[in-house]
Amino acid sequence: MFFETLSSLDASTVVAYLDPGLGSMQLQIVVAGILSFGFFVKSHLVQVKYKIGRILKRKD
Repeated sequence: MFFETLSSLDASTVVAYLDPGLGSMQLQIVVAGILSFGFFVKSHLVQVKYKIGRILKRKD
């Protein structure tokens, strides 16, 4: 049964319709991912700077 399913998924017979709005949706996903990654990195850099500052202050 597994092999029958795989054989029915032949890429040469696939007919797909791409909606015109799909491009803008994909662009929004990419932009949101880039911005989310930027906020993630920034928040972690702030935490690392804070911890390093505390460590350096203790040694003085």
